[in-house]
Amino acid sequence: MDRESCKTRCGKAAHMAKGSSKFGKYKERKVREALRNPINVLKSLGEKSQEKSYKYRRLYRNLYNPEFYLLAYQNIYANKGSMTPGVDGMTIDGISMARINRIIESMRNQS
Repeated sequence: MDRESCKTRCGKAAHMAKGSSKFGKYKERKVREALRNPINVLKSLGEKSQEKSYKYRRLYRNLYNPEFYLLAYQNIYANKGSMTPGVDGMTIDGISMARINRIIESMRNQS
């Protein structure tokens, strides 16, 4: 993603991160990396869960990030029950980038 499309998509977050600091570009890149990295996102969500007044917003957009599915696969595949077929009849060994992309596209299209 180029800088302009990120500013358009991220808008407020990128603008707020950039601020007026001479390190603005560095901060903007770090914020984007933190938003994309599922480990950082999950850590942040865990921290926010401790705040009773915190309201989660736009959680769904994390489901559009293939990195979340890869992290889930990494955490699940070695478990004993991972070879149990799911409701779709598939097991964890049936996962692929093509399948992940189909899942994401299906959510985007609401199909």
